Amino acid sequence: MLLVSVASFFTWIVSIERMHVVIGRVLETLSAGNIHVMFFICSLIFIIIGCFLDTGSKALLLTPILFPAVNALGIDLVHFSLVMILALMNGLITPPFGLVLFVVADCSGLPFSRVTIESLKYAPAMVLVLILIILFPS
Repeated sequence: MLLVSVASFFTWIVSIERMHVVIGRVLETLSAGNIHVMFFICSLIFIIIGCFLDTGSKALLLTPILFPAVNALGIDLVHFSLVMILALMNGLITPPFGLVLFVVADCSGLPFSRVTIESLKYAPAMVLVLILIILFPS
């Protein structure tokens, strides 16, 4: 409940300060009008943030910032939501805060470093799926 209340306050601050307009302009400038480039920039941001926060916190913090900007760029919100969740889920197996890695290490009794090394084998496949979903939304 604390996280939800802080996220609600954060959403209010974002809307008052019109941060989503600024972020929309920055994304539009960086992507040069190409939607795919914008998706890749956002996915990279999601994966990097995914290394440090859990998925619920990330979704609650990033959604109010990015959805108005993405909507202004004319991107389908369902497609963007799917890409966002998949990119954020990639962060679950990415150190240093890979929550799934801690759970697997604890349940299996293996050291965290070994679980991390083994899980990195799956990262390229997860990134490939993310790229395919970005390029072929249908």
